[in-house]
Amino acid sequence: MALQSTREHSEILAALQGFKGTYTYKAGTSGTVVVPTGSRLLSWTAQATGDATMTINGGDTINIPAGLAISSDGLFATLTEPVTFIFTNTAVFYIEYLSP
Repeated sequence: MALQSTREHSEILAALQGFKGTYTYKAGTSGTVVVPTGSRLLSWTAQATGDATMTINGGDTINIPAGLAISSDGLFATLTEPVTFIFTNTAVFYIEYLSP
């Protein structure tokens, strides 16, 4: 496992080479976050203590059952338009990105 983790870490570092921008994060409980055009989305996480939901760009509602967390990382996507995250009844959320 250590070799795989090291390799994955090396791949992440290689993917980040040449990225420009300012490291930025947004965190809170419930609320709306807009990640601006031209940013590189790195990761997002949301956790619920009671039943909670989130949506991304007005898409399908993502249910987060009480006591669970969901996340996505290693995205590294350059946004061609703003992305809006809406967190409802979440205990905490965290979004990381490089802003232009």
